[in-house]
Amino acid sequence: MAMQIHISLCAFSFLTSHAVLGLHAGNLYSSPHLTLNSAKPTQFSHSAAPFASRRCTMRENPWPNQQVARVGVNMCAPIALRTSPSLRPAAAPRRCHVLMGGPARIRGRSVECTDNFYEAPMEIGGLTYSTCEHYFQAMKFTGDDEASTRLRETIRTSPTALKAWYHGQSREAPIRKDWERVKASVMYTGVAAKFAQHPQLAATLVATGSDRIRAAISTDDWQEINGYILERVREELKPEDQRDTARLEELVREIDG
Repeated sequence: MAMQIHISLCAFSFLTSHAVLGLHAGNLYSSPHLTLNSAKPTQFSHSAAPFASRRCTMRENPWPNQQVARVGVNMCAPIALRTSPSLRPAAAPRRCHVLMGGPARIRGRSVECTDNFYEAPMEIGGLTYSTCEHYFQAMKFTGDDEASTRLRETIRTSPTALKAWYHGQSREAPIRKDWERVKASVMYTGVAAKFAQHPQLAATLVATGSDRIRAAISTDDWQEINGYILERVREELKPEDQRDTARLEELVREIDG
């Protein structure tokens, strides 16, 4: 008989130190056999946009040869660890599953370009980042020391957003001391740049009107934060006479503190 142990989300950092699987646009990342099989990438282009954006397509394994206990995670409820006769130590390989990530839902449908893993290269501070996740993870390490500089560039040039996330979990360099205070603003900067530099994506977001944006499940309180960020960017993209200024001010306070 399977044994189920419930633990609180505060233990999530411990679990993710072993392995992570993301639920991304209806597909699963898994460890140690990490896969994502997306539909044919959608190409976007616009004469005013400096880059072409496309749907991320990944198939990789950043945790080679790792064997971990099977974990099923429902981010809306306590994490559940499950063990069963089929997953005894002698049975291998075993996997760790964490459901997280993917596009937000607006008006009951998924809007692909709202995903922080969505590939839409953007320029920020004179450097190009393939996704919002690349920028976010790189900005954890802003020191001038050699280790920080090297890790920041490794993240920025990672071939996929998932690899950028993976390198962002490294502690080879110190995380900036104000990270917990500024991280929501950092993600906002990346999301705002993505939509500002890809007008076709901006038009898609603005076309959703003023409906609530329900971001994909994620770690900690990021589902709520990502929703706030997308709603703020959407309001800022609208003509001034069409903005809900009261709502925009509220969103700015929620994100910038």
